[in-house]
Amino acid sequence: MPYQFAAGHNNAAGLSNISPQPACPEIRDGLVRVAGNLLTYEDGYKSTTLKWSRLTAAQMDSLFGQFSVSSSIKSVLCTIRLKQDEDRAFSNYNATLERPRGTYVLGYWENVTAEITFMDAL
Repeated sequence: MPYQFAAGHNNAAGLSNISPQPACPEIRDGLVRVAGNLLTYEDGYKSTTLKWSRLTAAQMDSLFGQFSVSSSIKSVLCTIRLKQDEDRAFSNYNATLERPRGTYVLGYWENVTAEITFMDAL
């Protein structure tokens, strides 16, 4: 199953495939804290980075359209479907997506990334 995106929180019904598909992201935990009883627990939100090694200008424009971002809209609230690290099963998250960024070289966007933060499982 491909990675999916929908504008707005709690919008699993609106999920559609991200095209082109990003590299498989690693989901980072929030802070890991140690309690007084020496047990660890997670604090804060998960995050990840969607990555593309090389995109054409048309593909980058397509991502901006899919993610509803522009030069003046730097981030959006979204629902996103990603694989979990533990069992590689897909899960839906409410999150904030930052506008994709990369380096423009000889007609291509290289090392494109889009940060996904404040991930909260649905």
